[in-house]
Amino acid sequence: MHIYTPFKNCYASLKNGKKQIILFALSFIFMVQAFAQIPLNDDPCLDPSFPGTGAIPLIATAACSYATFSNVDASATAGVSTPACGTYIDGDVWFTTVVPAGATSITIDTRSGPAGGVGQPALTNGAMEVYTATGTCPSLTFTQIGCNDNNGASLMPQLILPATPGTTIYIRMWGVGGGTGQFGICVTANIPPPNNECVNAQSLTVNSNLLCGVVTAGTTNNATQSSTLPSPPCGIANAWNDDVWYSFIATGIAHRVSLLKILLLHI
Repeated sequence: MHIYTPFKNCYASLKNGKKQIILFALSFIFMVQAFAQIPLNDDPCLDPSFPGTGAIPLIATAACSYATFSNVDASATAGVSTPACGTYIDGDVWFTTVVPAGATSITIDTRSGPAGGVGQPALTNGAMEVYTATGTCPSLTFTQIGCNDNNGASLMPQLILPATPGTTIYIRMWGVGGGTGQFGICVTANIPPPNNECVNAQSLTVNSNLLCGVVTAGTTNNATQSSTLPSPPCGIANAWNDDVWYSFIATGIAHRVSLLKILLLHI
């Protein structure tokens, strides 16, 4: 019997049965290595046998910039309780983020996909649980501080969490019902404006006429409620929660304060 192999212009032949078995074994090993790649962040702690494993750190930035990861071939994490939301089966991957200085909260956002190559579809329905932790790896004790199934876009999770600067937060991400695929994730630090409190009121220039030649830019984005002052007597009752402060030195007996070019960033 002749066994043909694609070497030497596709016409060389082998007559030794052992060579056929060896070639098959090599092909099988190659396929296993190509298609069974467990994510490095399959568990929250480093596996000493595999450098680079453990939760992947995400940096909290001023604006969301999605990084793409996958939970394909991930397994269930041993020793951590079942998440409180989503339909958890297995396939969770882990991240960490450290709350930066000045932040009063962080936003953890995810999105579906994009799809990758063979065996890497887009994850279209995800869930996420987040924790603080005490102890050191591999003996961490987790305390759940939030869980979400689909507050984000297209059945993907999003969490907005009050946070203390310097706190390390662990993020556990999985596919609902055992779903797998690639997804995007980002962490945004919500830092109040410098004039968030009365003591840091921003000084305004008083114009010499009503033409507003000098205009000061400002924002209430990420501002917090001033807790030591009474509620304003105007506006919607109990609706103020994101005030910022300004001051000016009076140059006459009457002044007009105008708000110009107001842009709604989010609700």
